[in-house]
Amino acid sequence: MREPILSHVVSEIRNLIEDAKQIIIVPHLNPDGDAIGSTMGLYNYLSAFKNVCLIAPNAFPHNLQWMDGADKVLFMPDHEAEIKEKFNCVDLIFCLDFSSIGRMDVLKNFVLESTAKKVVIDHHPEPEAFSDYLLSDTTVSSTCELVFEFLSVLDPSRITKKVADCLFTGILTDTGSFNHNSSNPRTYQVVGELLAFGADKEMVTRNTFDNYSANRMRLMGYVLNEKLQILPDQKTAYAWLTKEELERYNYQTGDSEGFVNMALSIKGIVFSAYFMETEDRIRISFRSKGTFDVNKLARKYFNGGGHTNAAGGRTTMTLHETLDKFRSVLPEFQDELMLSL
Repeated sequence: MREPILSHVVSEIRNLIEDAKQIIIVPHLNPDGDAIGSTMGLYNYLSAFKNVCLIAPNAFPHNLQWMDGADKVLFMPDHEAEIKEKFNCVDLIFCLDFSSIGRMDVLKNFVLESTAKKVVIDHHPEPEAFSDYLLSDTTVSSTCELVFEFLSVLDPSRITKKVADCLFTGILTDTGSFNHNSSNPRTYQVVGELLAFGADKEMVTRNTFDNYSANRMRLMGYVLNEKLQILPDQKTAYAWLTKEELERYNYQTGDSEGFVNMALSIKGIVFSAYFMETEDRIRISFRSKGTFDVNKLARKYFNGGGHTNAAGGRTTMTLHETLDKFRSVLPEFQDELMLSL
């Protein structure tokens, strides 16, 4: 049992679950495999015996919509009236894979203004205090791993194959198929236990990584060939896409997943950034190798955060202004970049 999964805390949450007539589960904006896997895993666990509603700030990526229950999610703004109704009668809210209030985006006020008890399960550093219960551990591979630990204490007999498939997905994606943030032996013990509960490794891998459109592959080629910029003196690479370029390749939610990681395969590159223009903001992804802390850069300059080697951010500046700012702050991190690895 990990330190944050304390029996007395789980006992209190168990009582809340038993008493709740309506439970809501919320992932963060632009949910990734870990957010979706933990959300769907907890949903499939709780919905077997409770009334549970899944509510998300925006749509799930297409390659992750195969999970059981994904068709039941209420997205903003398409289901705003129904979402308001659900929050008016909710007793218990689970917030998964985020501990920063801003990550709820359009759902922020719904959650904060609700009188329901709130439980946060997350593995990101520097959690904000907005919940009644916080299960947080930055040493785990993923929120899915932490959810598994929680459910194992809550009642492991209710962990089904559907639950195991979802939680395995989050661990697989958040570790980059076990290429990073996966050096703790307990992670592999958890994976082994999920397989014992029926998780189908081949099916999850096929559905998650071999489920993209041809347009997505063409977009990836365009990024690598036309948009990738290398700054060898700063061990940095970055790329960006405009709204027009995304439209040209018929972009669907999730099509750019993993783009930011590709440049880290280049010899000598320890820091990679990817910028994507949307209707109202610039979405930013940061990845690094070694000791270079992208979380610090994201928090300080780009309204974001995350982990040492994986973080995100956003700006309301233009794409041109955002790229200029990015290039202008890099010299501040020159020494750290040189010493990384």
